[in-house]
Amino acid sequence: MSGQAFTYPALAVVCGNPEFRAAEETDTLLNPTLLIEVTYASTTSYDYVDKFMLYRQVPSLQQYLMIDSTTVYAELYTRDELNRWVLTETRDPAAVLDLGSIGCAVPLAEVYAGVGF
Repeated sequence: MSGQAFTYPALAVVCGNPEFRAAEETDTLLNPTLLIEVTYASTTSYDYVDKFMLYRQVPSLQQYLMIDSTTVYAELYTRDELNRWVLTETRDPAAVLDLGSIGCAVPLAEVYAGVGF
């Protein structure tokens, strides 16, 4: 996403018109608003450290949500007006994830609906 490093999240949301690296290469979105990762034991370190370091360099990115695949747990990083990343984390299934960057609120219970732990 930045320079020559390209990573791919589980889900990317863009508000407005998507911008790509090249017209014929629509697999590289340059202006995501929200990125969502589902973390696995084998990718947790990469998702939390390496990918997020790259994602923070994307000017359009406003939120980064990480959902744990093994337990009810979410980390939501939101860029504030001073360009700082603010962490909101929860293990509470009754919590509601405030995805204000896309005008949405999602109950954590819905994220994990149908998943048996």
